[in-house]
Amino acid sequence: MPKISLPASPPRHKVQIQLIPETSWYYNLRKVLPKEEWDKLRKQVYAYYQYQCSGCGQGNVQLHAHEVWKFDMRSKTQKLVRLVALCELCHAVEHIGHTELQSPKYVHKVGLHIKTVLGWTPQQFMKKREAAFNKWHQRNRYTWKVDFGPYTHLVRKELR
Repeated sequence: MPKISLPASPPRHKVQIQLIPETSWYYNLRKVLPKEEWDKLRKQVYAYYQYQCSGCGQGNVQLHAHEVWKFDMRSKTQKLVRLVALCELCHAVEHIGHTELQSPKYVHKVGLHIKTVLGWTPQQFMKKREAAFNKWHQRNRYTWKVDFGPYTHLVRKELR
């Protein structure tokens, strides 16, 4: 089992739209770790969150291990802060740009989740989406360094 330190009780994750800069697309733990290591890590995260979505709190749902990143505009560093367990729909909200590209029909289901579980009105969602895309366009002007933060020791040196 990969060694990572976790707080005693899992923090609730505030679902937000988090668009990853193009220079970092597909450069994440799931892609750089061997499949067996990623599977162990994500299952550890699911267990830590007691098999419930850390965003909406629903249990008995398909979970995804979501990477939470912080962006330092000064150093142009994208740092992985933590992994959280998210249901498929909360995860789709976080990456709404990817969701819209991959499955436009699925967006309606995501919209219902946003309204009923997260309590966002359609206007609030559109405002958050617009702000996220504006930030994404700004971040896309730069090439970002990726720092895997507390998970760096799991990544082979040549992939860091």
